[in-house]
Amino acid sequence: MKTDIKHGFIVTYYRSSEESEQLLSDMIDVLSKENFYLVLAAHSLVPIEIQQKCDFFIYESLNISDDRRYSHGVAESSLIEMSLEHLKYQNIKQIFAQPEKE
Repeated sequence: MKTDIKHGFIVTYYRSSEESEQLLSDMIDVLSKENFYLVLAAHSLVPIEIQQKCDFFIYESLNISDDRRYSHGVAESSLIEMSLEHLKYQNIKQIFAQPEKE
């Protein structure tokens, strides 16, 4: 675990295809080389190889949404809230986020 990091980076994710998983993997490869405390938060399962490139992984099985086309905001907000609480616990005050793309 990185202990001297002062910047947190949150990536939220929901697997919609093999391509989305590959894009996630590529993004994590890039971000994991930077001086960030990297949090990956997902509503879908993520391969262990990708999880291990991150400092912390949050999996929330309850994907809160409804029948509206763009209702994923509530679910994503809960992932971000959990991630922010973890970063606060880690005493990281500067935070960047990369939300999932649909």
